[in-house]
Amino acid sequence: MEFTNNEEIRVEPVQQEVYDLEALITDGVDNYIPLKFIYPGQDKTVGVYIRPINTAEFTNASRQPSEIIINVVKTALYDTKKQLISSDVIEKLPAGVTIELYKKIAEISGIPVNEEVDKELVEKIMGF
Repeated sequence: MEFTNNEEIRVEPVQQEVYDLEALITDGVDNYIPLKFIYPGQDKTVGVYIRPINTAEFTNASRQPSEIIINVVKTALYDTKKQLISSDVIEKLPAGVTIELYKKIAEISGIPVNEEVDKELVEKIMGF
């Protein structure tokens, strides 16, 4: 694009919005995020909702480091009617599904997960 000497170049100022943290938490958008996955070994798609966990919930879940994954998933996994899925059902999920659900919940909650954490999670859950 070429400009002639007569053309005016306008640059719009960038407006930075400031958000009220309390309002985001209390009045925020729907925190339930739909998630679909194919259940291993079957040709069925499962639909659930996950939600971000807050600091207090993460602190509670991490009191038992060996059970942090299952505790986070128990706190933030909901059925299609947005009812918490029972602990019995979650404990029967394949370990890989539980780890993937944990990683998605961690991602939306701002909890860092990297390859080292992934390796540690697999070792704790699967015992190798």
